[in-house]
Amino acid sequence: IEEDISFELAEANRNYPLFASPHEGLAIIGEEMEEARTEMRQVEVWFGNLIQNVYGDEENSAEEDIEDIIRFATNLACEAVQVAAMGRKWQLGFERKNLKEMSMPELIAEKEKIEKEIRNR
Repeated sequence: IEEDISFELAEANRNYPLFASPHEGLAIIGEEMEEARTEMRQVEVWFGNLIQNVYGDEENSAEEDIEDIIRFATNLACEAVQVAAMGRKWQLGFERKNLKEMSMPELIAEKEKIEKEIRNR
């Protein structure tokens, strides 16, 4: 999982700059969390179907339910990795210095410095 998180973070950093503000980071992490919740709700739906099919002796339908559970659980795992990667992206940009003590030019300079370090990895 740690390798998956690191890979997702590297991809995100290659394609997108660090968060411009804590508000942007909050929005992105929240979006990833909502995507994970959507996948979890699907796992729950198909698990409910599985219960009905097992107790109704519908083995063929139960097998289809298992396939859907696996598919949505895999999607959920991927979304959870993205949540963790965006948390790490937050740390890269905001935990180095206390943002409240920095002026806007200092924030911009720090952001550019971190992005340059990421590109050079």
